[in-house]
Amino acid sequence: MSLLERMVNDPEEQTTIDLQLEHFKLQQNMFAKPMAIRALGKKTPGAWWESYGEEYPELQKLSIHIRSLTCSSSKCECNWERF
Repeated sequence: MSLLERMVNDPEEQTTIDLQLEHFKLQQNMFAKPMAIRALGKKTPGAWWESYGEEYPELQKLSIHIRSLTCSSSKCECNWERF
């Protein structure tokens, strides 16, 4: 929830995403479709959300945004250089 509050400024949109997240966790509606379940391990996360997240545009947008973030170890590398 902290991540949601940091990445989404609008409280209404936060609530919408929180409710949509429950549908995802409980595999309801589009997330319950056999094709969506089978594709979970076969598609990249971004491609999966593009295919099956259209019923939940706010959650879809947030998920794709999070998955698009670049992970970096540069801060760790700087610390190791000092040692």
